[in-house]
Amino acid sequence: MEYTKLEQLSEAEKYELNVQLTTAKNTIAQLEGNILSLECDIDELKKQVEVAVEEKKVLRAEIVTLNEDIDSKALQIQAEKDKNLELGSELLTLVNRRDLLQAEVDNFNAKYNAVSDALNEKTILAEEVERKLVKALQDGREKVSFFVVWCVV
Repeated sequence: MEYTKLEQLSEAEKYELNVQLTTAKNTIAQLEGNILSLECDIDELKKQVEVAVEEKKVLRAEIVTLNEDIDSKALQIQAEKDKNLELGSELLTLVNRRDLLQAEVDNFNAKYNAVSDALNEKTILAEEVERKLVKALQDGREKVSFFVVWCVV
């Protein structure tokens, strides 16, 4: 009886060990599946990291290019500011010069008007003198004619 009991115990332990072994094998198989899945995930993540590293390199190159463009544009802007400042200065000089020239034109116009007025006065005076001379000439001809007629008669 004891042998049977030992045999039964042994069989029960064997069965329990088989169950544990099967469970362990299943767990190992599941873990191996998990490992394979994780390895696939790791490979995918490595690929994503490689892509991200390449994109980072491209972005760095673009940033360098953009910084160079920014520096170039900043130089162009400064050149335009300098040019605008110079043009503003030239414009101010031209405006001042225009004002001086306008003052000169106004001065010349005033002198012209004064000379024109004087010329008009002299013209009027000359016309008056001419009329007097014409009248005197006519009067003189009449007197000469009268004298000639008086002498002839």
